[in-house]
Amino acid sequence: MAPGDTRLVTERREDPVASAIPSFSVVIPAFNREASIDVAIRSVLLQTEPSLEVIVVDDGSTDDTVAVVESIVDDRVRVIRLERNRGANAARNVGIEAARAPWIAFHDSDDEWLPRKLELQLRALSDNPSAIGAWCAMVVVDETPARSRSKFLAYVPDLPVDEVRGSFSRHVLERSMVSNQTLIVDAATIRAIGGYDESMPALQDWELVLRLHQRGELAFVDEPLVIQRLSTDSITRSGAKRVAARSSIVDKHIDLFSRQPDVLALNLYAIAGGWRIVGDRDRSTTALDRAIAVRPWWVRARLMRFAVARPSVDRAVSRFRALSDGSREREDLDQAAETLGDAADDRRGSSAG
Repeated sequence: MAPGDTRLVTERREDPVASAIPSFSVVIPAFNREASIDVAIRSVLLQTEPSLEVIVVDDGSTDDTVAVVESIVDDRVRVIRLERNRGANAARNVGIEAARAPWIAFHDSDDEWLPRKLELQLRALSDNPSAIGAWCAMVVVDETPARSRSKFLAYVPDLPVDEVRGSFSRHVLERSMVSNQTLIVDAATIRAIGGYDESMPALQDWELVLRLHQRGELAFVDEPLVIQRLSTDSITRSGAKRVAARSSIVDKHIDLFSRQPDVLALNLYAIAGGWRIVGDRDRSTTALDRAIAVRPWWVRARLMRFAVARPSVDRAVSRFRALSDGSREREDLDQAAETLGDAADDRRGSSAG
């Protein structure tokens, strides 16, 4: 904990039985989640594996989040209050420090667990005694205020089971598959690697799993035991934060990525595309140059490099993509084609001069 950053711990453990060491400590960071925290906590308390404690780390909320948590009458729930907002990763690390169980699970304050999550993950750990943790599939839904009902977005992971069980070394480098709320991990192991990287603006679960992956196997339960709800202020929605995080992860773990050059190049290409979308052409160009250095004859990367370096071409390409989605009129297609033609004429004139 940072110097001078005091916290108030509220624990309700009047029943002597409740003081016994639980099998799981469930850490839930929360910031201004008065509307969703109750559902999140109760989905944990309704687990068929009852030997657990819930540690809600309130990250300096200014609403009634703490009051909602304290209204839940269950000796397994306790609250740690941070006096100032330090971010979800710091809040998770405070929870890791306070956890008493041999296994630590993570949950998000706006998501929901299904009742057998911990039971089935504990079974997976029993079947894989060398595993240092376990994760499960999840369903992602869109619950922005504009929607009258939830919209299914994705099933994660979208890969064959055999490819995600065990070390899954290639896939763990390709993308983020293991979300915080699907993961349980050995308490000693996560403390040994320093917990979450508090500098990560997003994708903190991917960065954590890359470090865990170097310590041992994560067992997998092929059932969707978590519902992830994307809301307007979800970090998952922030493109700029995600591309910055992905770039940081590749740089931090460059030794790991360099062992699989194709995967490194794919990540650099994805980073370039992310910077391009948010309008940072310089960073996009830098990432593309790195991708091309890894795979010199990669045509797709070279084409993007060409487009990013020429704004008129890049705008025309974007218009073509919008048209392919049926969101523009036919005259826009003609205008985009004309722009491409003008750009080509400019290049010929420049080279002739």
